[in-house]
Amino acid sequence: MRRGGLPRLGATQLGIALASRARHGSLDNPFLLVAVTTALALQIAGVCLPPLRVLLGTDPVSAGDLAIACSLSVLGYLVMRLQTRLLPAR
Repeated sequence: MRRGGLPRLGATQLGIALASRARHGSLDNPFLLVAVTTALALQIAGVCLPPLRVLLGTDPVSAGDLAIACSLSVLGYLVMRLQTRLLPAR
């Protein structure tokens, strides 16, 4: 079973997590940045490092697939930011 879509979904969710911050661009919660960076690094390691690929049963990904995952992460961030601008909390 090929699991190449998992990094893309995870990267998109991490982009949404960053965009959901109450105060964008602030360092009020520096651990969120640490958590997102660590999660992204672990997701990439799970599909790039051979011992982890064997352990997790994932297939290797190409540089193009990683570029797609990163662009989807940015897309998730931008969509969430747009949503907060168009539909502000009451």
